[in-house]
Amino acid sequence: MQAASKKIDRTADQVKNMTNSRSGLKELKKEMMKLKDGEVLYDKMARDKIKQILYKGKVQHKITGTELYDTINTGENYSILSELLGETEAKELLIKSKEIGDKAFTGEMLKKAGTKIFLLKSLHTFGII
Repeated sequence: MQAASKKIDRTADQVKNMTNSRSGLKELKKEMMKLKDGEVLYDKMARDKIKQILYKGKVQHKITGTELYDTINTGENYSILSELLGETEAKELLIKSKEIGDKAFTGEMLKKAGTKIFLLKSLHTFGII
């Protein structure tokens, strides 16, 4: 977020705060897409934010489907993930995590739950699974 803040003339704290709401993310994306390397910066920031939400601030985190469901279903997390992954993908992630239940949340479990390939590719691209 530090690199992004320098490019769009905002403080790192301002950028961090903007990533805590869907409207802030939309504004950030709009500003960053005007930059030469804005898409790359935005994708990195998005990946970091998704990991922050799903890993609950840890570097690596083994999580069950139930824990993931509760995390996504807390506060602004669902709307933020909807903005970053897409509405359909966030909804599917919520539904499939509930179906996985107390088992470990992995790419393999998502496949068994019948998750669409696009969501699997998105999560893999973002380094989540």
